[in-house]
Amino acid sequence: MGDVAVDATVVDPKGRFVNNLTARDFALLEDGDPQALDLVSQSREPALFTLLVDSSQSMKIRSSAVRATAVRLLAAIAADDQVVVAPFARSVTTVTGPTTDRTTVLDAIGAIRHQGGTAILDAVGETATLLATTTRRRAVVLITDGYDENSESNFDVAIEKLKVSGVTLYVIGVGGIAGVSYNGETLLKRLCEETGGRAWFPRDDQQLGRAYDAIAGEVHQKYLLTYTPRNQLRDGNWRSIDVKIPGTEYRVREPAASA
Repeated sequence: MGDVAVDATVVDPKGRFVNNLTARDFALLEDGDPQALDLVSQSREPALFTLLVDSSQSMKIRSSAVRATAVRLLAAIAADDQVVVAPFARSVTTVTGPTTDRTTVLDAIGAIRHQGGTAILDAVGETATLLATTTRRRAVVLITDGYDENSESNFDVAIEKLKVSGVTLYVIGVGGIAGVSYNGETLLKRLCEETGGRAWFPRDDQQLGRAYDAIAGEVHQKYLLTYTPRNQLRDGNWRSIDVKIPGTEYRVREPAASA
């Protein structure tokens, strides 16, 4: 088995990205076994942001809020970032992009027609598969009220597809007709945690702006850690990776496993 590369985002207790860390600052464990790091580098690269927009009937009342949400994201990302708009209800429908043209993105969101039920897990898995061949850093921003009554895929299948595709999932929970349910919020948080992302349930524009600033910062600014596993067995199983910054209050977000 050759080198394994792990993307890691390090934030302070206020959620701000921490710069200028070196290999001496990191501790990496694979299935609980400490690993020697070969290289640690910090980089900023153009990214591909996919707006996975819930277009089900339950979100119709919040269609203006969804557009406002997209405007805030476009203000936070860089000019060379590409954006895909992927509306979904029971499945992903017409996909727009990838494009750097912001007007095209807003027009695509404005053209969304809300109808039908919701299949969040199916849509997440389908989107991950669509992005599997993209070489840019990939982030899916799921905008939804969290009601999933139609998915045929289960949670583990959706997570497996996200991991295989190397996609980080972020969620903006937008209350629909009845708000975001407790079960829906729990599901959305679990999806993010499994892929190294985060979920927000903003109550106002200020919180929404902070969420998108954080997403843009995390996707752009990451550390790349490489190591040669002590366990060289090729068994096809996922391995749990744990990255820490010992002796600090910093938090590390990284993929939960490596093949």
